[in-house]
Amino acid sequence: MRRSDLIVVACLALVFWPQLQGMVPTDAVKVDPMSAPTAELQGLVSPVTDALDRAGGPTVAVFYRQFAEIVGRDKTVLTNTGQFRDFHRRAAMLMFKGSELAGKYPGVDKAISDAIAGHVGLDNAPMDDAKRKQLVDVLNAVAWAAGEAG
Repeated sequence: MRRSDLIVVACLALVFWPQLQGMVPTDAVKVDPMSAPTAELQGLVSPVTDALDRAGGPTVAVFYRQFAEIVGRDKTVLTNTGQFRDFHRRAAMLMFKGSELAGKYPGVDKAISDAIAGHVGLDNAPMDDAKRKQLVDVLNAVAWAAGEAG
């Protein structure tokens, strides 16, 4: 590139810089702060915080926060906790397999599964409103714990 071309490009950049700044979102990803879960749930999810770091925590937090919202909204698809466990396993695989997080945090999957099982149990129970609330609470606690990592 010739020197005169560089000068033209620099002048154009200076002229159009204010317009270009308005086009770039400054708050592209904002996550609302979450309320801390109960002391019981904090104890169950503390291994999640320990297994993650500041780089991976936010991605896991957003996933589980959205996952909690989906489970809370559903009234017809998940009819028992066995279906939830299968849905959780598949959704997590789809989200994280092949991503930059895959294999980077050994033990986080077990910490999350243990927290869910510790709060909801391992029985294949019908999905009533109380069980759904338990799931939403523990998924939100996982999201909170991931957000606390690092």
